[in-house]
Amino acid sequence: MHHYWCLFHVLKAFKGKAKTYLKDQWTEASEQFWTIMYSQEDPMPTLASFTLRWAQVSPGFSDYILHQWVGRIHKWAIFYRTNFCLQNEQTDHQGIHTNNYTESWHRLLKNSYLSHPDRLQIDEVVQILTEEVKSHYHWLQQQVKSGFAGQTSNKFQMRQKLVADAFTPEEMEILGVVCMAITGRYTIFSFSNPTVRQHMVKTSFSRATGKVQLASCTCQHFNRCGKPTLNK
Repeated sequence: MHHYWCLFHVLKAFKGKAKTYLKDQWTEASEQFWTIMYSQEDPMPTLASFTLRWAQVSPGFSDYILHQWVGRIHKWAIFYRTNFCLQNEQTDHQGIHTNNYTESWHRLLKNSYLSHPDRLQIDEVVQILTEEVKSHYHWLQQQVKSGFAGQTSNKFQMRQKLVADAFTPEEMEILGVVCMAITGRYTIFSFSNPTVRQHMVKTSFSRATGKVQLASCTCQHFNRCGKPTLNK
């Protein structure tokens, strides 16, 4: 099993140290590190040159790179996780390189089910998950099947919405994900690798619902299934 680091937290940690060591030059170093992280070619040679280049500016910063990032490059460089997915069975989390989705579910659990004033023991958490959370979702499913409640979102749509809602503007900026809007259409840089892929999203106004809805997207998933997703 391969364990990868959340890219948002990688970039945030690097940015903080770069500001401390490099002062006014931190932006340049952060942009170079961002490029290395998303590189589609083996990033190790570039990382080695990067380390030597900044050693001339700040030996302390160079030591930080060596100890924190060089030896753990397989945990944060996109090159390694992308090639692993190409050579092995694809997973549900493929294309999602941050833990924002997990944190979004964590917030939902804390606010709706685990809002206890005292710290809960693990057996108490398991009991809440099995007796309250599971039974609640089963009850909702039964209501939908019986026609007593309308189905607003299926499991896939709910998952994608949680992933998308988990990203703040600050996090998207750090990750390099840009969204450019023109009337009725948007250009969105890929969440999995914004350096090489972007998608065109078009919207239209629905007279039936009175809301703006997705009309088309150039991502592979929409072309295959006709459904929106977190752009990969």
